[in-house]
Amino acid sequence: MKNIDEEKLHVHLCDYLQTQHGYIPLSAADMTDSAYHFVAQHLFSFLEATQSTSLATLRRDYYGTNTEKQILKEIQESVKYQPLWLTIRNGITIKGIKLYLYQPRPRSRHSTAQARDFAENRFAYKKEFYFSPDNKEAIDLVLYLNGLPIITVELKHAGATGEGNSYVDAIGQYVNRRQSLSRIFTLPFAHFAADTDTVKVATDLSRADNFQFFNKDLHNTPDNEGEYPIEHLYAQVFSRDYITDFIEYFLIYVTTKEDKSAFTIFPRYHQLRSTRNLATDLQAYVEDKESLGKKYLINHSPGSGKTLTISWMAERLDSLFDTVRNEKIIDIVFVLTDRKSLDTNVKDDLEKFTHLRDKVVFTDRAEDVRKAVEKRTNIVVTTIQKFNYIQEKLKQDERFKDLKIAFLIDEAHRSQNGKMGKNVRTTFSDLREDETDTLEDSIATFFKKINIDRQVYIAFTATPTEKTVNLFGQPFDTYSEEEAIEEGYILDVTESIISYNTLYNLTTYNGKFGEHLFPKMVIANLLRGIAFEDKEIIQYKSAIIINHFEKEIANMLDGKAKVMVVTSSRQAGYYYYQTIKGILENKQSPHKVLYAFTAFLEKETKKEVIEASVNGIEISDETPIEKYFEQNDYRFLVVANKFQQGFDEPLLCAMYLDKIVKGVNAVQTVSRLNRKAKDKNSTVLLDFTNNTKEIFKAFSKYRKGAKVRTEEPKPEELAALYTAIHSKGIFTKNLISEYIQKAKEGRDAEFQVMTVVFRRNFENLIHGKEQRKAFVNDLWRYVRKYNFLSQFVTVPKHLEEFALFADLIAGKLIKIGNDKTLKEALKDITVEKAAVKYLGVIENPHELHDPKGGITATGESSSPPKATIKETIADIKVKFNISDDDEIMIKAVFEERLKDDELIELITANKNDKEFLQKTVATELRNRIIESYKKRGQIKKTREELYKEPGGIFDLLVSSVIQSAIALA
Repeated sequence: MKNIDEEKLHVHLCDYLQTQHGYIPLSAADMTDSAYHFVAQHLFSFLEATQSTSLATLRRDYYGTNTEKQILKEIQESVKYQPLWLTIRNGITIKGIKLYLYQPRPRSRHSTAQARDFAENRFAYKKEFYFSPDNKEAIDLVLYLNGLPIITVELKHAGATGEGNSYVDAIGQYVNRRQSLSRIFTLPFAHFAADTDTVKVATDLSRADNFQFFNKDLHNTPDNEGEYPIEHLYAQVFSRDYITDFIEYFLIYVTTKEDKSAFTIFPRYHQLRSTRNLATDLQAYVEDKESLGKKYLINHSPGSGKTLTISWMAERLDSLFDTVRNEKIIDIVFVLTDRKSLDTNVKDDLEKFTHLRDKVVFTDRAEDVRKAVEKRTNIVVTTIQKFNYIQEKLKQDERFKDLKIAFLIDEAHRSQNGKMGKNVRTTFSDLREDETDTLEDSIATFFKKINIDRQVYIAFTATPTEKTVNLFGQPFDTYSEEEAIEEGYILDVTESIISYNTLYNLTTYNGKFGEHLFPKMVIANLLRGIAFEDKEIIQYKSAIIINHFEKEIANMLDGKAKVMVVTSSRQAGYYYYQTIKGILENKQSPHKVLYAFTAFLEKETKKEVIEASVNGIEISDETPIEKYFEQNDYRFLVVANKFQQGFDEPLLCAMYLDKIVKGVNAVQTVSRLNRKAKDKNSTVLLDFTNNTKEIFKAFSKYRKGAKVRTEEPKPEELAALYTAIHSKGIFTKNLISEYIQKAKEGRDAEFQVMTVVFRRNFENLIHGKEQRKAFVNDLWRYVRKYNFLSQFVTVPKHLEEFALFADLIAGKLIKIGNDKTLKEALKDITVEKAAVKYLGVIENPHELHDPKGGITATGESSSPPKATIKETIADIKVKFNISDDDEIMIKAVFEERLKDDELIELITANKNDKEFLQKTVATELRNRIIESYKKRGQIKKTREELYKEPGGIFDLLVSSVIQSAIALA
């Protein structure tokens, strides 16, 4: 029995349908069809109003007074093999005569006949729909289109004092009542379970889990005074326009070969909202401005169903009409994504739009793209790398110059693995981690060169950077990670982090450090890279990883849980792979490890290391390495840069992070864990880099959606800095042009002579170490400011030329080391002492962070301080004070055992006797290794599980010594 407040909610909603949307209330007298629940009077009134000629033909030539009965029979037959909504969309054919069961909204205002027919659609509702023969059980609300049931609604209200029910109770009613076998639970395309502030929807009532959230946002704040928080449901979703949009565009019927598991996809609210609003906005803009030239940013979280949103938007843009000029707004829609998404996600989702089959081309071949453009193919799905090619074709071929193009871009800041966007490279750029160009760089270049009045850009991303927002504007639509977590589509992967700190002291083999100055942060990062590639440290961490996996992860998801090990470099990843594989083999574990990477030269052997040969598998486009990882026995995936974005494996339950990640990179990397799977309710992040604060900060920045603050670029600042630098009188315009020309022509001797002249002028005119450093910093600041501004405005020729000059000269005025000098100096640096210290489980404080980051509104950052390698190593020793108890001694014990002549001779003499080595020699060697630890005062370590357990550090050392002795024999 309804409480009073619930009845008020029902009445309010029905009144709204009637007064605002023109719905017709149905009475008990209208409900005469107890089998299919059709309202025949409405259906035939619609058909008479819109297709009277067809009805007359059927009556005259075929069925006479049985015509209505035959039409109902045809609809009843069709729903035996397809959903009712699909029958409504496609209509029915009787004796070769097509009957349309609804009229779509006209695309053009010139379609007066279609507009008249659209107005004839009968929208109706039945309040308290009794579906049981005894009239005891009822659904709160059923919506009808032309006499056919399309939507059911169960409404709940907690009541003034909480004595009522919630949407959860509504879902329970649906799942229980469907046992009645009434067709009212199968014919409608959507079933809504709602209370006053929460909405859920399902297309299949067989399980409660099928209901998905359908909220406007986290709080469902109504737009209008006097309305309920769920206003979006009855004010928008139940409107005539939305209902017809569902039937025309948004409902998708997914079938299988057997058709047994066919199902209907209904959009989530943000998918519906972003697609409809963008189409409406673009249509209004085109009709007003008579051109395109729009850029949109869609900020949708992981787990938002982004590929389906892209698919819906592609179809909507393809069908979008300029109602004033009665023409299509877009000729070709390009969907740009990475190769993996093209092969799987986007292709799979767009192929569900079976009615678009003849309109879509999927290809990553340039020739196929060209043919698709020539044929004016409606939707072309291709890779991000084809963007430049497409633009060149559009520009060069006269046949294409008038085409109106839309680009839907999946993660615009994802790397293109190519060089195209940056005009000026600063010194040490090749030493920066993950310094790769993105599609954004390419688009920024084109925005400066071409008129985009015939193009529209729609970029999708979960992590909009400053660059993204500068290119595409503030997000047009946002579905935040917070919403996705709250609604259960992804997991919160940063509730807490198991934190370790990797401590290291460094030294050099030859005792020489050099006295050149380098950017201090660059040196520190490279020195950290040396430590993180140290085999001893990797062996210790690998033992921690295996130990943690076996205790905490291995049995998750019925023994199917997988883990990812993220390493600092491909070399480090190679050592991790070898070590983890060795430990698993020593333990005779059934689990296997894969190493995903792009080919590189191994440091020790100087030979190329290739993914397929290292893993012992055959890799092809059809069977990439991620396909192998789907196999049950592969539980560990080691990566360096690969698969840190765009890789979805729902069984991934833990990540072992041995790489410092920040900002967008941190979010993209750690988010590999967030995909849902059956029984997957939590994940584990173990970080070896003491970087929890930065990871929490990165996630807090994007948790509620983009909060990037930008300012308009200010060209006058570049001109002012140019004037300030020239006021010192060191350079002249003629000499600058000559210097650049000599660099371009490769006239090195003359170039070096001019460099000396500039340096002497500099030293004569600028006095004092700090003043000279400040002037050089101004040159670097100019280069950075130019790089930022040139993305958005055309910079005057003389300012552009000076940016090239400043980039050439800035590093030469004060003699500092270059990247080649630095690499040479680091060649003999090695780890002297190391420790991996457990810091505990760090809980996420969930603090909101201002997204200013290290970049100001003008894209600059402060000039980096300089230091020598020796000074930086000394600073690291102060920072990492390693006690004897914490020190890892694997390397020292290993080297000591290799000098044990008696054992080494025994190993080499029996190197082919595997059984003898594994039993007799290994046992003795293990005992001597334990003695080595005891001799060093490390008795405590000999009792630790990490060391003594099978496959632990002692076993690792045994294997390493035996293998090394055999290799040296």
